Amino acid sequence: MEEIAKNCKRLSALKIMGPCDILFASTLAAFLPNLKVLSIRCSILVGDALIILLDGLQQLEVLNISHCLLIEVPPPPAPKKVLNQIGGSILQKASSLPNFITCMNQSRVMC
Repeated sequence: MEEIAKNCKRLSALKIMGPCDILFASTLAAFLPNLKVLSIRCSILVGDALIILLDGLQQLEVLNISHCLLIEVPPPPAPKKVLNQIGGSILQKASSLPNFITCMNQSRVMC
């Protein structure tokens, strides 16, 4: 991410394909804080990572998390938990975005 930030000064949109955990979200927010469009569609997304993205990407206009497997990772020994709906704190933070695209239905290919 550091190299992308150094060499792509005007980067404003990014599509991620793969898991998004706390470390990845923190790195993204640290090195690409001016992103306007972010798609994490069809990925595994840790709930706390989503909060980091919403807090850290202040210029974000579009966030697509449709068909993500949203998971909660509580402290051990509690197991990971798949969330079927987005919680209030995330919705509150996402409400400031012009476009927050989500669909929690894992059985659909398209919405």
